Amino acid sequence: MKRLLAALALAIPSLLGLSADHVGAASARAGAFAPFTGSWYHHGIHLDITAAGHVYAAYRTYVWCSATRRFACDRISGNQIYDGGLWIAFLNKPGGTTVTGTVVAASDPALDGKSIRLVRQPHDFLVLSSRAPGWSSSIVFCGPKAPANNKCGA
Repeated sequence: MKRLLAALALAIPSLLGLSADHVGAASARAGAFAPFTGSWYHHGIHLDITAAGHVYAAYRTYVWCSATRRFACDRISGNQIYDGGLWIAFLNKPGGTTVTGTVVAASDPALDGKSIRLVRQPHDFLVLSSRAPGWSSSIVFCGPKAPANNKCGA
């Protein structure tokens, strides 16, 4: 999965039509995103946040791919499950322990353009929330130093 996320990280700027200058400009803000960078997990979803303020998410859709459904679905090969849900978000300048951003590309078109909010919490937790009219979601993610209390799922 990390290879897939790395490949996406390298391909996304060109797929979105961003120049190398735009990506370089983002790296000038890198220090601001330090509290959020790294790998975060919750049962069925994994986030990688870069120092440049990009969020790469891979998650289980719990829908299997088939002859008629080839995208936004989970695949199995041997004993390995490959997550079918993917999205990428660009973050804005953080304010303290909070940062907002926008999903710019997703395997599920309904997520394109959604606003997200990330809040750092004590003990290596990160809360991801998103809202739209008639809908809201909030997920607690664990970092590598989070206590093993099953707060983030198995």
